[in-house]
Formats: sequence, C-alpha cells, structure tokens
Amino acid sequence: RQTIEPTTEVLFPVVHDAAGNIQLLPDRTDPTIAKRFTYDYRNRLIAVESSTNYDSDSPSWILDVTFLYDGLNRRVKKEALIPKKRMSDRPMSRAHHR
Repeated sequence: RQTIEPTTEVLFPVVHDAAGNIQLLPDRTDPTIAKRFTYDYRNRLIAVESSTNYDSDSPSWILDVTFLYDGLNRRVKKEALIPKKRMSDRPMSRAHHR
C-alpha cells in the first residue's frame, strides 16, 4: 500500500483583496498566462486584464473588458476590447441542421 502525502505548495496562487474579490487568477495549466481583476469602491468588477508573460519579472497587461454601472448598482455596459468570434463563425451543432 502506498501513501501519498498531501502538499501545501501552491504552484498557481490566486490572490484576493481584503474584501475577498479575486485580484489575480493565474492559469492552472500555463504559468505564463494570468488574469487580473479591478474593482471599484463598491466592490463591483470594473475591468479584466490578461497577461501572456506573467512568469516574467515585469509582466505586461492587456485590457480585455470594462464594465460600467448605474446609480442602482446595475451593470449598464460591458465593453469587450478583444475581438470575439461571431456566431456565424462557429460551427453549428447537429441539432441546428434539421
């Protein structure tokens, strides 16, 4: 019988702020990729950035998306700054071919 000792080493630590919001989320499979999240004074997500050189001494960050809210805390705008695939570019599933 083999016993496997649990490890406490975390290879990709997730960083939270004092309010518990995720600030930094490294990719679980690639140490060069990470996401960084920015929140306003009401703990609302206002920006998401990504890095593809997170493992370097000074990673560069690219703004992916921003969010705007109204006075009632409702998200009123989401602006994606990276191009998304259009629905027409995606292959259709078999259910759509009937």
